[in-house]
Amino acid sequence: MKFSILLPTRNRLTFLQQAVYTVLRQDFENWELVISDNASSEDVEGYVHGLSDRRIAYSRSATALSVTQNWNRALDASRGDYVLMLGDDDGLLPGALRKMASLTEQSGNPDLLFANALLFAYPDVMPDRPDGFLRRQRSPLFAEMHEPYRLSRSRALALVRQAMRFEMPFPFNAQYYLPSRRLVERVKAKGSFYQSPYPDYYGALAVMIASESTIVCPEPFMVIGITPKSFGYYYYNKRESEGTVFLDNANDMGADVAQAVAALALPGSKGNTSWLAALETVRARFSTEVELTVDYGAYRGKQLAELVFGDLNGRRWRRDVTALRRVLAEMSVPELVRFGSEIVLKEWPKRSIPRRLKPGLRRLMRRPVLWDWTRTGYSTMCEVYNKAEEQLPKGRGSSQS
Repeated sequence: MKFSILLPTRNRLTFLQQAVYTVLRQDFENWELVISDNASSEDVEGYVHGLSDRRIAYSRSATALSVTQNWNRALDASRGDYVLMLGDDDGLLPGALRKMASLTEQSGNPDLLFANALLFAYPDVMPDRPDGFLRRQRSPLFAEMHEPYRLSRSRALALVRQAMRFEMPFPFNAQYYLPSRRLVERVKAKGSFYQSPYPDYYGALAVMIASESTIVCPEPFMVIGITPKSFGYYYYNKRESEGTVFLDNANDMGADVAQAVAALALPGSKGNTSWLAALETVRARFSTEVELTVDYGAYRGKQLAELVFGDLNGRRWRRDVTALRRVLAEMSVPELVRFGSEIVLKEWPKRSIPRRLKPGLRRLMRRPVLWDWTRTGYSTMCEVYNKAEEQLPKGRGSSQS
């Protein structure tokens, strides 16, 4: 079995070196690392050639591509049996490839492996956690079982339909899902494997729909990094406009989807409109396989919430009454009742109550805890990798279980 590790990069050589560090120190040898350099001004090529490892393939685009385009470029250059997306500020955990190979072989080489991951925020990136953190997600997909299990197709499609309501019943980040080569080709029959302004959202739903055999593993194998040079930084620091420019993905839509999104787009978060584009793309590409309906009312409700709370690039909704009126005019009376109550019961506590009071409020409202533990004190991805054995919690779901 051979893994293709995709590593698209652009002007983040310092972080790229750490991502490669976590790959080179794996105790499983049969892999290829595909570094797709998106017209970097830094000497990425010199660094890669200095490694002198034939398993590492490097290519550079002469002109800057969107994130979606560069992801597809990396995928098209790969040849392995399973594909793993590794951002240039991400990393693998020790033994990850060996464990994934063992799990897939024991499971009969399924179409899809959906595995947990850690989230690592570098210091001075998250506004409410300046010391950074390391966390593991407690998604229902992982928390309901402590050992790897087979996800039924009916459950997978139910999760996709839930996602079409602008919910996240499972993580959409590309690092969580490892499609087999045959699944990649099955999805590519609908066009590029990565599509829409949010290629990871589209990919996550596409593989869930197209997979005929899926194994879910609660154990984390990857570390998703949030650095000062990542989209997550702009997202969490309410700098949406800069994040949109960073991705350069706004036009990554088919003509059919672009027309539909243009007709539906409303003022508010551009991120919500990109999310809408991803869902519309999934619906358009897979409507012959499964019946899917995008909840446009949920989109309108999300835009209303963003305008009301006004934390987009530091603006307050009172300064854009015209936008608010436009969203309200598009909403039906049932939608106003539905999302008005949600704003009061969910969004207002989430965004307005002091952070120290939120754990108690979450327990009172019986809201699920998204993170089962949090650690601090790590400054680089290399440090996370080297201290992996001591940082993961003992017992079920850890690398030591």
